[in-house]
Amino acid sequence: MGCINFSEKKIFKSLIEKTKLQTIRVVKDNEPRFNVGNILKAYWNQRSAESIFCKKCSTPLRKIILSNTKCDFCGSSDFINKFLGEIEITSVRIIFIKKTLNKTRNTSDDFKYSIKMNRNPMSFAEIERLAIADGFESSYDFFSFFDNHYDLRESKMFAIYNFKWL
Repeated sequence: MGCINFSEKKIFKSLIEKTKLQTIRVVKDNEPRFNVGNILKAYWNQRSAESIFCKKCSTPLRKIILSNTKCDFCGSSDFINKFLGEIEITSVRIIFIKKTLNKTRNTSDDFKYSIKMNRNPMSFAEIERLAIADGFESSYDFFSFFDNHYDLRESKMFAIYNFKWL
């Protein structure tokens, strides 16, 4: 059984509520990492030495002395283990994401993003739905995350993994 790790705070709530039903991952060597039917163990911040996290803000807890310990960051006393549960991959789709300079404006830091699926550009509404389904609040948050992690000046291949919680 494989593992899948999540660590982006913007999608934390959707993981805890188990409303997140897809994840988008960069494809290496032109081959998606997972296939339909794969069952994976899902983790929050798997590489952290901490195993307990605040359920409200995702802050790792350094020590648990009493059962009524509160999060130092938000004051919550509700915690989760880093193991979130198991998921089964139900579909795999390939997309390409790219950032280009927005030539309709005069500023050098104004970019637009495009996503293509089956060689067809996705509409703004489709992109917004994709971003929200991935656990982000908007396509702006979605593109900020992916551009910061993958430098989208060159078109990059990603796999959309839809899954169900087991």
